[in-house]
Amino acid sequence: MRRREWLEATGIIAAGAALGPSPGRAEIDAELLVEKLRLNLRHTWTTTMSSSEFRETVLVRYRSDGIEGLGEGAPIVRYDEDAAGAMAALDGIRGRVEDADPWALEALLSSAFPRLEGQYAARAALDIALHDWTGQRLGIPLYRLFGLDAADAPVTTFSIGIDTPEVTRRKVREAEPFPVLKIKVGLDSDEKWRAFAEQTYRLGDDGLLRYDWDLALAKPLIRNRGATPDLWKLYGALRRQPVLTLRGELSDVLSEETLARMAELKPDLKSVTVPGVGHTPMLDEPPAQTAIDEFIAEIDEREGATPGGHSHG
Repeated sequence: MRRREWLEATGIIAAGAALGPSPGRAEIDAELLVEKLRLNLRHTWTTTMSSSEFRETVLVRYRSDGIEGLGEGAPIVRYDEDAAGAMAALDGIRGRVEDADPWALEALLSSAFPRLEGQYAARAALDIALHDWTGQRLGIPLYRLFGLDAADAPVTTFSIGIDTPEVTRRKVREAEPFPVLKIKVGLDSDEKWRAFAEQTYRLGDDGLLRYDWDLALAKPLIRNRGATPDLWKLYGALRRQPVLTLRGELSDVLSEETLARMAELKPDLKSVTVPGVGHTPMLDEPPAQTAIDEFIAEIDEREGATPGGHSHG
């Protein structure tokens, strides 16, 4: 299907025709407003690099023809951005944006972005505001404008900053409506960080760090847009096999409810919850190591094997 045919099929050309032709340069009456928003956070946001009680974002308002489009961008410090710099950059192109034809959106953004070099939050805020104005002017949501299906929107994560186990548990409960959580984990020494990194990456022949896990593990989730396939039938195949389950106490990968159902379906299931872990256990935690040693010893004893008769990687 050609672009024009698609536009006609979605009704965008008809909507544009009903609105009349694009105004000439002299007829444009637009206004670009920029302001800084201070967002006070419910919880202190802590990563290994810093902590903050608030975030400053940039809000852009594009007004024309009685309609206001809104766009917001969040400057990121590690990219050398801040709200003041984003506002200054947008002020520098105010006249260019206000004089431009908003219906020539690609040309407008192509002209503006080179003058917002390194100001990614400013670019995002301007881009969103102009698209928001366009969607409102046409009377359709943006996903329709782009020919997308809202039901196919990708799953996004909700991040939880580093905190004590007790506070992290409370944050997880508060974030229950979100389908996927990303829980930040803090380590209190360089030695622990190195050990963690060495379990996740390896040093390549070129001297650079390389992933040391099978990246194909994520492909089923990507293919299913984040939806987890039904694995209960496969789990049933383990009914005669000894199974040990290690769960992180704060994990959103394996819920308490799922673990309870696993135990119900397999009464001899052995499970250990590793305290304070918000991810899949790394297997170097003392409770995990103890559980693994006891599990292997029990199997050796059941099978009449001599201690050390198995090799465990």
